[in-house]
Amino acid sequence: MSDKVTIGTAVLDRLHRLGVRHIFGIPGDYVLSLYQLIESSPIKHIGTTREDCAELADRRADAAERYAALVRGQLGLVGEDPAREGLLRTPQRVADAIGAARRSFDFIVVDTHPSYGSLNMAIFDRADRILLPVTPDLPALRAAVQLRDVAAELGIRDRISMVVNRANSGVSVSDMERTVGIPALALIRSGGLLFVRAANEGRTVIDRFPKEKVSADFDLLADRLLPITRATAGETKPAVKSLFGRKELAARA
Repeated sequence: MSDKVTIGTAVLDRLHRLGVRHIFGIPGDYVLSLYQLIESSPIKHIGTTREDCAELADRRADAAERYAALVRGQLGLVGEDPAREGLLRTPQRVADAIGAARRSFDFIVVDTHPSYGSLNMAIFDRADRILLPVTPDLPALRAAVQLRDVAAELGIRDRISMVVNRANSGVSVSDMERTVGIPALALIRSGGLLFVRAANEGRTVIDRFPKEKVSADFDLLADRLLPITRATAGETKPAVKSLFGRKELAARA
C-alpha cells in the first residue's frame, strides 16, 4: 500500500487490522479509485456480477473461516500446533469439505450444542430449517424464548420450527406455543426406558421399537418435514423437493 495516507488507505488499513482478507464487490465509475487502492493493499478483491451475489459470497467465505477457526482451536486443545507444516491446511480443508457436502448430499443434519458461538452462528446462517426441541419445563421454555429473540435479530426466525419433547408431561402444548410464540411442528411423547434400551444396543428407538407410539411420533415428524404421498400401483411417483432446494427425489412407494 502507498505511504501516502488518505481516507481510502486508512479505511483499508483498519479493515485489514480487523481481520478482513477479502472484499467482494462490483467495479464501477465512482469506485475505481478505491479499487486501485484495494489492488495495492493486502486485501484481495473478488469481483461479482450483482450486489446479492457479493453478499452471498461474503457470507459463505465468512462461514468457511469460522469453521477453520474452530478446527484450529480444537487442534490446540489436543496439544497440536495448528501452524505445524502437516496441519497448516487442515482447518481450510475441513471448511472446504463442509461446503462440498452441501453440493453432494440431498440432506445434511447437524446436531448442535446449546450455544451462540461462532460455529453455531455459521450453521444457522447456512441452515434451511432449524428444529427447536423444547421440553415442557420453565428452563427449556426460557431458553426457547431467548433463541426466538436471537433468531429474530439474525433474520432467521422463519426457519425455526418447535418440536415438543416429552409432550404433555408438564406444561401443556398450547401454553408452550403461547409462551414461545412458535407453533409446534410435532409432539414427541416420553419414551422412558425405550430410549435407554435402544441406546444400550447401539440402535435408534425407531429401529428397535418400530411399533411403539413414540416411534410413530418420529415418523409423523419426518412426514411433516418431507411430505411424501404414497403412490399406488400404476401411478407416477410424485417428486419430493429436497429441504435444501438442490435436487428432486422420487418418493418411494
